[in-house]
Amino acid sequence: KTTLASAVVDDLKASGLAVGGILAPGTFRNGRRHSFDLLDLRTGERTPFASRERSPGWSQLGVFWIAPDGPSRGRAALSPEPAEVIVVDEVGPWELQGSGWCAELDALARRDVALLLTVRRECLTAVIERWRLEDAAVFEVGEADPALVALALRPDGLTA
Repeated sequence: KTTLASAVVDDLKASGLAVGGILAPGTFRNGRRHSFDLLDLRTGERTPFASRERSPGWSQLGVFWIAPDGPSRGRAALSPEPAEVIVVDEVGPWELQGSGWCAELDALARRDVALLLTVRRECLTAVIERWRLEDAAVFEVGEADPALVALALRPDGLTA
């Protein structure tokens, strides 16, 4: 999901669009996500966000430990100004339970800004219902062409 979103972001930026939000590149151990960072798409700043390993000063959320400044950095990156497209990588169980980026998604869903959300298949229906995204285009990660996804996010849509 992150790899596709990153390619879409590159395409959008190359076309001159202002892109904000976050990517969550991570590490994997034994086939499961072990840790992830936040990459602020507006500033390019990358900071540690969560890890399965406990770190001093980090707080627990489910099986992950969250960096003390991680949530505030994520919230700042999810501000809609001055972006034309906002990326949230990823929206899942945390947000559906009212944690993570839930409040930011509530605000973004009310704004006139294009959203690129990465969502696990098992959470897709609930995410669509929760944020009233019934008209959203849905792309399968393994099959999607980043250029076509980027076109769907442009203000002029697929007519570009």
